[in-house]
Amino acid sequence: MTEKRDDLETLAKGLLEYETLSGEEIVALLKGVQPVREESPPSAPQPPRASAVPSTGRKPEPDVGGMEPHPV
Repeated sequence: MTEKRDDLETLAKGLLEYETLSGEEIVALLKGVQPVREESPPSAPQPPRASAVPSTGRKPEPDVGGMEPHPV
């Protein structure tokens, strides 16, 4: 690992920037060639995603207190 430390750091930085790299992009990156990617057109705004936790249909109970911490 110490012999290829520079390659490892180059690859890590490339993955941080591009998230995914093909085999060809990895080889090129290790040769010092930055990946060239076409900019994707801006997509339409997506609606917020619903929670993955199903709702029980109940409303939360109001906070009635009584659970405040007290110094010992």
